[in-house]
Amino acid sequence: MFKKNNNKKAEEYLLKVINLEENNNYNLRLKLKAYNAIASIWFDEKRISKSLNLLDRALALSNESPTITKEERDNIYFNLSILYLYIGSYSKALKSINNVNHHLIYPLETEYINLLIRYLENIKIGDIREELLLLREKLHLKNDKEGIFRGWALTIYTIMTSYPEAELATKLKEIFWIDAEMVFQMDEFKETSLSIYQLGIYVLLENSPDIQFIKKLINKSKTILADIDCKIIRSRNFYLEGKFYKNLLNDTNKALSLFYNALDLLENDYEGLLKADILYEICRIKAIESEAMTALELYHGHLESQFLFTHFHELTLPSFKF
Repeated sequence: MFKKNNNKKAEEYLLKVINLEENNNYNLRLKLKAYNAIASIWFDEKRISKSLNLLDRALALSNESPTITKEERDNIYFNLSILYLYIGSYSKALKSINNVNHHLIYPLETEYINLLIRYLENIKIGDIREELLLLREKLHLKNDKEGIFRGWALTIYTIMTSYPEAELATKLKEIFWIDAEMVFQMDEFKETSLSIYQLGIYVLLENSPDIQFIKKLINKSKTILADIDCKIIRSRNFYLEGKFYKNLLNDTNKALSLFYNALDLLENDYEGLLKADILYEICRIKAIESEAMTALELYHGHLESQFLFTHFHELTLPSFKF
């Protein structure tokens, strides 16, 4: 995956590849790889509609030589399924993933996306829990580290959400801590590690408010922040700590300060939902009484169940292929 600070240079180079004038089979496949790579950059920057339009263009181009571009087409469909999952268009996500013919993509990866689609379509968590555990076991056998993290993230979320008071949830907290510590030891997964801590904080805030355990997670997350470059992940840490102070400690002054810290970290042109959530929390503390605030309450209520997939997509959604 591209380093975030090199995205602009990579995008400029890839656009030159797309605009190559010489037409031959080699250049066609090269162009399609470039389309998928740029779509990945734009998804990372939350330019979702541009990413979708780009992949639609790539798909149309690949139709000119469908036999020669089988692998690239699989990647296009796979990446489209990720984008459609992210925006909540589940029927289109399912259609896209069903068009993958596994020329290079491992079947477990499409199985995982199918499971995500079922989960997001509000299938009862109990109906897919065993499948989640089985999938995670398969990923362990394959030694797919990124897949293991995704499986754990989804399993932790579903079990903690469904059975917050059960002994299973208590035991899971211990395993959660051990696994998160293990991930943090690997330099290439420090952002993943912080996101896992943040996932734990969020799930516990919403479902099983264990103040001491949440405080332990927050303190640990702060020690990791200095090693993290991603401003969105850093901002999310302040946001979740702000919710902790507001919801569980009733300290609105501290919470407001943390929410503003979270807001200040985001780029001016960032248009993701994290900014909307931060502004929503600020407006609630400032007690704005208006029809606009009522609309915000309704809007936030409808989106709340999708928080995992809008804010923790780096844990739950696979990486783009190109």
